[in-house]
Amino acid sequence: MTGLHVLEVGQGPERLVFLHGLFGQGKNFGTVAKLLGEDAMSVLVDLPNHGRSPWTDYFDYHLFADLLAGEGISLVIEAINRFDI
Repeated sequence: MTGLHVLEVGQGPERLVFLHGLFGQGKNFGTVAKLLGEDAMSVLVDLPNHGRSPWTDYFDYHLFADLLAGEGISLVIEAINRFDI
C-alpha cells in the first residue's frame, strides 16, 4: 500500500492535523483550514479506505494506526526540513 492522501493548507507557524474517515474526503475540512491559514498549516489526511487514500483488502485498525504513524513521522521530518526547527 502506498502512503495516505495528504493535503496541506495554510502557511502559519502552527501545525494542525485533521483526520478524515467518514464519507467524503479530507478536503471537507478545507474551509476551516483556510480560515486558520495565517495561524497554522493544516494537514488534511484521508484515512485508509476513505477519500483519496488507498483501499485495503480488509478492515484492520492496527494496520491503519501503523500507516498513520508512518505518515506522521514523514510529516514531522518534512516540517523540520522546511522550517529548520
